Amino acid sequence: MIRGGSWPVVGRIAIGCLVLSMVGEGPNAAAQDRGNLIQNGGFETQVPPLPIPPNPPGPPAGSYFRQIDASQVPPWSTSASDNKIELWSSGFSASSGGPVFTIAPAQATAAGDAFFPVGGGNFFAELNATRPSTLSQTVTLGRTGVLSYSFWHRGRAGSDTMRLDVQVMKNGVWTTVRSDAYQTGQAWTNYVQKNILIGEAGQQFRFAYTAESTATGNLSIGNFIDNAAFGLLEFPQPEPELPDPFEPPITGDLTPQAVVEDLSNSFAATLSQQAIVSGFFPRNTDAAPAGIQKMLNDSAMAVLNSTLDVEPLQIPLCKGSEPNPQRYVDSEKAMAQAKAECLKQPGPKSVHAADKRFTFADQPNNFYGDRRRLRAWVRGFSTSLTNVDNPGLGTWVNRADSRGGASLFGLEKSLSPSTQVGVYGSVGSLSVIQTGNGGGSWSPTAYGVGLYGRWSPGPYFIGALAGYGTFSGSQTRGIQLDSSALSASGQKSAESFTAALVTGRRINLSRNTLLTPSLNLSWSGINEHAFVESGGELSGGNTNINVFNLNYLPNNTSWTNLDLGVSIAQTVRQGTTLIVPSARLSWFGTWKTGGNDQVVDYPFSSRQVDVPGAWLNRSGLRVALGLNVATRKNLAIYLRGVADFGYDSRENGALADYGINGGLTIPF
Repeated sequence: MIRGGSWPVVGRIAIGCLVLSMVGEGPNAAAQDRGNLIQNGGFETQVPPLPIPPNPPGPPAGSYFRQIDASQVPPWSTSASDNKIELWSSGFSASSGGPVFTIAPAQATAAGDAFFPVGGGNFFAELNATRPSTLSQTVTLGRTGVLSYSFWHRGRAGSDTMRLDVQVMKNGVWTTVRSDAYQTGQAWTNYVQKNILIGEAGQQFRFAYTAESTATGNLSIGNFIDNAAFGLLEFPQPEPELPDPFEPPITGDLTPQAVVEDLSNSFAATLSQQAIVSGFFPRNTDAAPAGIQKMLNDSAMAVLNSTLDVEPLQIPLCKGSEPNPQRYVDSEKAMAQAKAECLKQPGPKSVHAADKRFTFADQPNNFYGDRRRLRAWVRGFSTSLTNVDNPGLGTWVNRADSRGGASLFGLEKSLSPSTQVGVYGSVGSLSVIQTGNGGGSWSPTAYGVGLYGRWSPGPYFIGALAGYGTFSGSQTRGIQLDSSALSASGQKSAESFTAALVTGRRINLSRNTLLTPSLNLSWSGINEHAFVESGGELSGGNTNINVFNLNYLPNNTSWTNLDLGVSIAQTVRQGTTLIVPSARLSWFGTWKTGGNDQVVDYPFSSRQVDVPGAWLNRSGLRVALGLNVATRKNLAIYLRGVADFGYDSRENGALADYGINGGLTIPF
């Protein structure tokens, strides 16, 4: 017996699952119920019917042997020029080899033939009636699935060899996707190949037998076949999902051809390259950590920058009839004027007096020195990162965009006029949307906690933050095959570590104008946890076959953000309220500064595919416009819009991203 002959992957590659839309007749009806898509696989139906041999068979006679037109054995076809198919009845004896009987029911049961459990019936076929040819049947797949086949073979006068070709119609041409050769002696033998072919609904397949050699040397004398089954076959015992992984593991670049080489050890391939990519390639593996790091950076800046940059704080000019020592004065004349103003104050109930009793905190020590012992704040922000590519996927890169936002809340306490510490928490969400190759998305919920502190000696200030966060949500990967679509998903989670630093100087251009050059720096370390997809299984008869689901191994990356610029703020008093419009212009840069390749396992082999991450390198101009409002009691709100106009040094060229943040501070 020769098994597992070559089955080339020809032309455009693909993978598809078959379900054939044929209805069985006569003795094959039960087989059809079990997923056999071959009609008349036992050759029991002829038009008109041949005489049924006696039971037990009588003496040999010509009536038990027929060479009839293929139209009389529906729906079988032959490539013979005379269109003849040769059928034998059980017990017929020719000049060589003696009488040949069909498969006995006990033999079919012992072999586990679930498709023809009653045996071989009354008839079987001999390949090549009068000349070399191919006996075949064509089926159309009704739904996507994983196919198997089963048939019985017997030599006539000795050991005969035949070949079974499974072919698919591609662009009007029959293309062989699976070819197996079998050599059998003078005993019926059942041959089964399980879960060997993936096909799609709507595809046409041809199941074709050809004689390769016979014991007599004459191709027209030998190679009996019977009980053909092909489709989503259900076997008596559940089978392993896939063949055992081959060894040794193969690693290397992720390309369609590399995947097909792996597939060829388990499945015949019939899909296009684009379908291979959609089915077996992960989506943009850089998109998720890139979106996370942008969200972490914006979160850190929302905690630190909303206060360090331009948030107004009103402080009393006077304490009683004396100038408030926290008010900054630079000359004795100014102090004398301030004292005169304080002596003239009629009382805090006067609006006019209130206007003069409170002013903008123009120095950091004033800004923080008059804080209450404890204050609470609530802030929120939205963020975006668009047009993220992953060149590690080669020409099969697909774009991704991320959108996110979070609510932040915290408590802050002053340890001294120049030192404050605080804690914060955050709750938010991130949405990573990927396009191309079937699309995909990840929509995690994000939680975070952290500590921060500020120190402001003189006009200088420095702030620092350390935080920890978690992200968890369903990741979905669309699988766009040539004529159908599937979806694979898994619960993807990640944890993050963030450190941020803000430093700068507050410069008074005038009593009501503040200039603040500053540097913002943040670092994020992101650990993506391993997870396995589900939903990419295909029916294989009485079990589902794990075909498209990918196993993502853990992946670690690190990212750095830098913002260097200057803010200008102008105070405008309205009664007892300070309104402070502001603008900031800065240069920003975002880099992926470390990490491993994303490793993906395939369920059908021992291969581990490395998907190199792209070294994200973005820079450009950042513009921020803000509005801060503080009441006399320093209940403060702010709103800020941010726009990034930059350039990606890889392939994306110009880009633009937008965000907004705002918040409320309540002293008590």
